[in-house]
Amino acid sequence: MSRRLKRSEGLIRGLQRVSKELLRGLLQAMRQEKLTPAQVHDARKIVKNLRAMLRLTRGALSDEGRRARNQALRNLAGPLSGPRDAAVTLAAFESVYNEGLNGDSHPKAEPSWATQLHQSLSEKAHALVPAESYQEGVEEVRCLGQLLPLEDAQGRGGRTQTRGNDSWKCIVNEGLRKTYRQGRRLVRQVVANSETSDEEWHKLRKRVKDLGY
Repeated sequence: MSRRLKRSEGLIRGLQRVSKELLRGLLQAMRQEKLTPAQVHDARKIVKNLRAMLRLTRGALSDEGRRARNQALRNLAGPLSGPRDAAVTLAAFESVYNEGLNGDSHPKAEPSWATQLHQSLSEKAHALVPAESYQEGVEEVRCLGQLLPLEDAQGRGGRTQTRGNDSWKCIVNEGLRKTYRQGRRLVRQVVANSETSDEEWHKLRKRVKDLGY
């Protein structure tokens, strides 16, 4: 699945092609009756890619159209967060517990509470996600048709007109600058505050991922 723009295509056509390929790959992956943790991880990555594209092209989409598409993708990703959250919790528990052993990787006896908790977290982290939990979200995303109806937006309530060399400025410039500006502001907050909250770190990570995608 290529995410590169081609020299032979215009910006609008290239962005639409990439978004269609990502969207097609996502919907194909979600056809399974149950998703493994690895499949959930891949699907969530595609959703983040698509949401980043919506941020990038905000200058050429109406606010209403962009919000509707972003919300549909969020609704699809929501039911997929369980295994990821469980995997993070499991990794954190293992790290803290091993730290508490003071370097003894083979204790004589593991407490029953630790065994039970580790087993419970492991089961949740490796659980399959049934299709009925995400099918409604899949249909909502499928009904979007194109993720980036940029050409349609130009003639029906779009925010900008794009022609020739102005397409980059009109389509990408606003979203890229806003995302970068938000990231810079969050970095300054983190640097200035020695007790940065988890929420602020989470916001910063999201902007970093947006720019990365």
